[in-house]
Amino acid sequence: MKKHLYNSKVSKIIWFIKRFGLREIIMKPIRTIFADSIIKGKKGNFFMFNSKKYKLYYSKYNTTWANERCVEIPIIMELLRSHKGKKLEIGNVLSHYFKTNWDMIDKFEKGKNISNEDIYLDQNSWIEISKSEAKNSRYGKPFPYGNCIFVGSYKKS
Repeated sequence: MKKHLYNSKVSKIIWFIKRFGLREIIMKPIRTIFADSIIKGKKGNFFMFNSKKYKLYYSKYNTTWANERCVEIPIIMELLRSHKGKKLEIGNVLSHYFKTNWDMIDKFEKGKNISNEDIYLDQNSWIEISKSEAKNSRYGKPFPYGNCIFVGSYKKS
């Protein structure tokens, strides 16, 4: 198996501390242990986006109430429900929360409808990057918004 941060517990912990800070090593397990109680206490919260009211999405997986996923997921699911054509998800995110039936591209995760490829968006085109370029990248660099859900259309040439 190829060496990757997800293949080693120590590497994953070091990556986690660099990305989120030492405090989160303590807070994340606490949030996970008390997830059911936390979610129960947060029921019924809403937010407005583009003049539309959305219910915040809470899940034990990835403690969504403590990050941007609680807002991103309701917006993207609304867009996906209204889109009748083919869908392509870059990065396997939504299958952790819902049953999915569309194609996904994710460099490392394995699963149904997932192609293991490495790509990034460079202005108006998809470009494949080398393994060394990927290894040298850091969270937020070279792409400051590299961790997000992206909505768009694509056409195979």
